Amino acid sequence: MNHINEFSGFYSVLVTLIMVGFTLRYVILTKSIVDENKKMREQNMRPYLYGDFEVFGSIIHFSLVNSGNSPAKNIEINIKALSDDFLTDLDSIPDRIEFLPQAKSSIYRLNIIASMNSREDYHEELYEINITYEDSKGTIYNNSHKVDLAKYITTAYLQKDNLAKIEGHLKSIKKDFGSGSNSIKGYLKKISKNIK
Repeated sequence: MNHINEFSGFYSVLVTLIMVGFTLRYVILTKSIVDENKKMREQNMRPYLYGDFEVFGSIIHFSLVNSGNSPAKNIEINIKALSDDFLTDLDSIPDRIEFLPQAKSSIYRLNIIASMNSREDYHEELYEINITYEDSKGTIYNNSHKVDLAKYITTAYLQKDNLAKIEGHLKSIKKDFGSGSNSIKGYLKKISKNIK
């Protein structure tokens, strides 16, 4: 018992140091969790901008989309052709946009160069899209990616070809009904023979 009384101060200090170590480890772990939660919250509340091409009818459009949860400002857009440039009106896309709200997009109409009359006239068409923007706190973000326009151009020409075919069919229908053959039943028989 004397032994315990003799070293009781030492044991007290030792237990206190162990408790301080555990407490310090707990404080560090708690701080890292708080920092990680803050980082995740900031990531969820920032703007996310991306640019891509879309086909509407036979026209290719460039679309700039903010899919984030906060607005983007001081947006700089740079689109560079890495192969032959088959788009006209690239200069219609502004180099700088002051503000784009969250969950909004801006669409810019682009035309395909008129000399491309058929789908066989092109090959891989790479464009590099580089977008730099800021959030409301002034943090700068950059999104850069490459897009191959060949699939968009194919879709645009297919839609253009299909629209021309439909227009031809409508003219044929107008001509057939305009020439006195007003029987829908007779016209449908004529179409069914052409399909077979």
